[in-house]
Amino acid sequence: MNAIRGLIDKVKEITDKSLTGTKPFYISGTSAHNVNGYAVKALSDTAFTILTVDSANDSSTDLSGESMLAGDIWYVPVKKIELASGSVLVYLHNKNNS
Repeated sequence: MNAIRGLIDKVKEITDKSLTGTKPFYISGTSAHNVNGYAVKALSDTAFTILTVDSANDSSTDLSGESMLAGDIWYVPVKKIELASGSVLVYLHNKNNS
């Protein structure tokens, strides 16, 4: 019985971390956005002017100038994003974003 409960808990944990049932924030164009996100999905080939993420040591990491191919998903704690080209979905921790 413990094995079944453990399996159920693991499935719930994986589902909670997935993008299932989320309402992502759509970004296209070249305006900067401050966000509190946990994943970025490229809807088209995308280049970033600014991409700032939190790193493990409580500092920010600048990934500006990087690019993503359409369909790629990066699971990173996103704080600021500005596109040079393309479009993305940012999966948010909350709805207080601009």
